[in-house]
Amino acid sequence: MNGLHHKLCCGGLALALNLSVPSVLAQPETQASVSVDPVFKGRKDIAQVAEAVLRYLQGSASRQEPEVTEVLIAQRQYALAKWRLGEVSGDAVLVRREGVWRVLSPGWHEWDILMLENLGVPRTAAQQLLAARQTQRS
Repeated sequence: MNGLHHKLCCGGLALALNLSVPSVLAQPETQASVSVDPVFKGRKDIAQVAEAVLRYLQGSASRQEPEVTEVLIAQRQYALAKWRLGEVSGDAVLVRREGVWRVLSPGWHEWDILMLENLGVPRTAAQQLLAARQTQRS
């Protein structure tokens, strides 16, 4: 996947991108020219979600460079970010608090609604994220 694209699904906005540590940290505005639905003014959020995940993963013992391959944002406050670190991958769950995206869980497994709710994600946002993820896979 090159660049950035968007989809609307079940009331939630699914955004996807492919970023590595250097692309996010060195040039966070490289995706600024991409057209995104005007209802969602969160291109910066996409980069911030990816950056939060990449910084979190950089603390791992791996010598591999982490990569974020997909970001899904629901209600402009909750996100799933698919990441890869060598042979390992996962879906991090993030929340935006006080304008800052924070990793709630690195997501070493597949999420379901109850698991997301246990992390504090409202049911509606959890449903939107999982529906968008399903759409991305098909």
